[in-house]
Amino acid sequence: MRPPALNIGTRVALAVATVCVAGAIGLLVHRITAADQLATARTNLDRQLMSAHTTARPSA
Repeated sequence: MRPPALNIGTRVALAVATVCVAGAIGLLVHRITAADQLATARTNLDRQLMSAHTTARPSA
């Protein structure tokens, strides 16, 4: 036996729900990766600043 066919309203609702879920997941992934990239950039900048500070010669 075949399951009953979905009417057009149900199909549209499922499509909209799928797009919403995909968008929410995409937003979460974007925020996580963006935060990780920002943290990496801050860490690298801190290293550069500390390196420049420890290798700088005091002016006489």
